[in-house]
Amino acid sequence: MSCTEQASVAVIGMGTVGAMAAWQLSKLVPGRIIGIEQYGVAHAYGAYAGESRLFRTAAYEGEHYTPLLVRAQQLWRELERESGQSIYLQVGALTIAPGASPKIAGTLEAAERFVLPHEHLVGRELRRRFPQHDFDDGDEAILDLGGGGLRPERAILTAASLAERGGAEIWDDTRVLGIDEQHGRHLVSTTRGDILAEKVVIAAGPWSQQILPELKTFTKVKSVPLTWFMPKRVDQFLPERFPVFVRDRGTTHLFGAPSLEGYAVKISRAAFPDWPLVDDVAQLQREHTRTELAQTSELATWYFPGLHPEPVRHSIHPDSYTADLTPIIDASPDGSRVVVSGLSGRGFKFAPALGRIAADLIHAGASELYDPGRFSLAAHYRALDH
Repeated sequence: MSCTEQASVAVIGMGTVGAMAAWQLSKLVPGRIIGIEQYGVAHAYGAYAGESRLFRTAAYEGEHYTPLLVRAQQLWRELERESGQSIYLQVGALTIAPGASPKIAGTLEAAERFVLPHEHLVGRELRRRFPQHDFDDGDEAILDLGGGGLRPERAILTAASLAERGGAEIWDDTRVLGIDEQHGRHLVSTTRGDILAEKVVIAAGPWSQQILPELKTFTKVKSVPLTWFMPKRVDQFLPERFPVFVRDRGTTHLFGAPSLEGYAVKISRAAFPDWPLVDDVAQLQREHTRTELAQTSELATWYFPGLHPEPVRHSIHPDSYTADLTPIIDASPDGSRVVVSGLSGRGFKFAPALGRIAADLIHAGASELYDPGRFSLAAHYRALDH
């Protein structure tokens, strides 16, 4: 390409946030929108990849997240209506922990405050309803009836396809080499050529630090392990019987989703304590060791005695983490650059809401969903000072 391409908006990264932002921008911005993806759309390397993701409406992480999740739920349904695709499986979401756990209290408080459909389960009733789990005495659970599972690869591909239907272009297999400001606009250099954009959204997940080095002040890159096991009775782990879950037992945090293909169920640990936080995604471990798989197998079969112990599938996915797990959502003073980063391993359930925030900030300079006092770079600077 010999000449510089002109665009109203360039979206860097067509993953969790970028694809959703491009979908929303295609409805809001009349000019040329170009989405840039270093791999193919819905590739296997991103933080979102891995067949399923959990969705909860009642957030124990903080009361400020629940309104975002309620809006995300509406947008997940909107994505399905516009595309005709099945993406959001409302099978319920279990939060399981000892009764004294702040996660139980936080989830229950969010559900009650925002009048969300839920059930509080304990003792014999909990064991009767969900015999797949091995419960400890004192365990309690909140069943978030609005929660469920998401199909991430299908969601990303669907949002990107709707963006294209709305007139956006996608440059896949195209790597961003750098961004420079040029007379109030943004010169995006790529392996396919240069784009001079009026505005830019940076949403490249753990690769954003390479594009915007100042993010290294606030974020580190970390591996998220995923594992799947075969049940001895797969009918017990199908969506109609087995809600998605997050669960704490001792110092271990597990999460999982039902069998979507009818043969394996996702049961994964949140992290390995000795896996490092790094500055560059290229430094991450990309394969499990046999020892790590054996450790995960021991935990999975402890929680779920009805599983065969050998993982039938496993993968590792990078994500960027902030120190307090609060995501970064920031707009430049002139409103021409929006950054979404640091989703900290729990961002996919928010994806369409985050995409809408990015699109609103680009289009109108504000979003009713956005709290700059909590999510902006300035807020993260203040947190570092303290």
